[in-house]
Amino acid sequence: MENARDGIAGFRLTEHTWITEVGNWIDAISPDGRRAGALLFDPRVVGLPGVRDRVVATVMADQRLVLGGLGGLIPVADVVAAGEQVWLLTAQAVSPTLADLLGAASAGPGAAPAPRGGGPAGTGSAPHAAGQGGTGSAPHAAGQGGIGSAQHGAGLVDPGGAASVLLETAQTLLALHASGVTHGSLHPGTVVIAADGGALLSERGLSDAIRGQVSPPARDAESWAALARALAASTRDAPAAAQLFEHAAATATTQGLAAARDTLLAGRGALPGGTISRERLAQAARGRSAFAQAPPRALPYPPAPVDEGDIVTLLHVPGRSPVPHGGPAQGAPYGGPEQGAYEHGGPYEQGGPYEQGGAYGQGAAHEQGGAHGGPAQGAAPMRFGPGVDTHEQRTETPAERIWREGREEPTVHGVRAARASRARRRRTVLAAALFAVVVAGAILAWLRLGGGGPELAVASVDVAAPKKTQGCDSAVVVTGTIVTNGGVGEIQYEWRKNLDKEVVKQTLRTTSDRTSYQVPLRWTLKGKSTVKATATLRILAPGPVRSDKASFTYKC
Repeated sequence: MENARDGIAGFRLTEHTWITEVGNWIDAISPDGRRAGALLFDPRVVGLPGVRDRVVATVMADQRLVLGGLGGLIPVADVVAAGEQVWLLTAQAVSPTLADLLGAASAGPGAAPAPRGGGPAGTGSAPHAAGQGGTGSAPHAAGQGGIGSAQHGAGLVDPGGAASVLLETAQTLLALHASGVTHGSLHPGTVVIAADGGALLSERGLSDAIRGQVSPPARDAESWAALARALAASTRDAPAAAQLFEHAAATATTQGLAAARDTLLAGRGALPGGTISRERLAQAARGRSAFAQAPPRALPYPPAPVDEGDIVTLLHVPGRSPVPHGGPAQGAPYGGPEQGAYEHGGPYEQGGPYEQGGAYGQGAAHEQGGAHGGPAQGAAPMRFGPGVDTHEQRTETPAERIWREGREEPTVHGVRAARASRARRRRTVLAAALFAVVVAGAILAWLRLGGGGPELAVASVDVAAPKKTQGCDSAVVVTGTIVTNGGVGEIQYEWRKNLDKEVVKQTLRTTSDRTSYQVPLRWTLKGKSTVKATATLRILAPGPVRSDKASFTYKC
């Protein structure tokens, strides 16, 4: 079968290809002419037991988040299987990445863009390229430029653009964490820079899905801190900005992403001009890759199914309605919100919150219909509202009037009978509607409480304490993070302190719409001494018993 020689599932593949830890990325053109991306998973990895199912579940979770209005992610159009090959197709370009811009800067301002992969993307080359990568080849993939590659990159990513990238990635990660999921593999190669300088995240959750693990939010915070340090190194010509990024990185590891984001906003006076701007970053993205484009306001429908052999979709798109063979007009909404979806940044106003405004892409969708005149011959009448059509209206006959009004000759008995009949119908309709609402509420409550869901299990436990030495009479907050499998139930846990015998036992009630929970411990230390305080979080039930601990220094 040679279905991938020129394209896959209607997407035309280009010769621009590069390898990451999950497979082989290829710049592509969607069936409606939009710039897009195609990821061919490493067949040796995706063929392992359970990997493909986890990848599909991860992508479907992302689609639900995007359809719910969460921005900042590369939208996925489909996941298809062609024999042993599994492809992920995006509705948005996936190049250039931040790694591209940092790598191009390290090569010099006059260097030509270097190819990031093997030869033409086709049946022979793309699988071969993917096979060379595997899950461990990302550090050697040209152009992906891990965190270390930014050490020599300067010029293409200016301080204002670097601050914009850090703010937008932090905002996206916080939104993901609030939705109960994490990214798991944040680095310059998974940060896509759009034509307007906006930062979008790709490969959300794919690395964890392949490995069969769930990364805690703390790992995203650590990855973001590493990204901030890399951008600090790339902006060494602006020492004040580099110091701000280093401070934000330290804040992310000790106090979390929200505090790090606020640190950037509060310290933007250290940036050239005192503002956060992505204008130069947008110019660099457009100059680096012709595929740089802004995210659309609304996702296009996938193309109508075309017979390409044994290519099959692996996704069930939530809320999708049947599409005619020709598909909708370009720009028609893909089941998502009609207004405000995928809106990104104007300038960051001095003194105001971090806002996102201004839409990418085109505005309203094209409308489908006939030609610019009236309806075609033989077509159904055109309607302009409930019960109003283009047919010529005629005078109602007495028989029609009597039938419509539901009465016989005007007698007292007939009028009363008709009124009683209509009253009974209204009561029946109201009772049926009320019953339907009650049943729907019961079903929603049952689903939320975990009916039919998996049995509750704890996937991981993580404890974080301040790294800074605490002074006299300090009240320290130690934060524990419990990650579950999404099951519903109760988690019995306890906090233990090494400086006293107090045991704090608590119960956590979990729901089906979250997988990550934070359980803080407030520890107050007084007196003059220098000690190392250690807090241990133990999960008692459900088993097996899990624990983690973190320490901080108290000096007075």
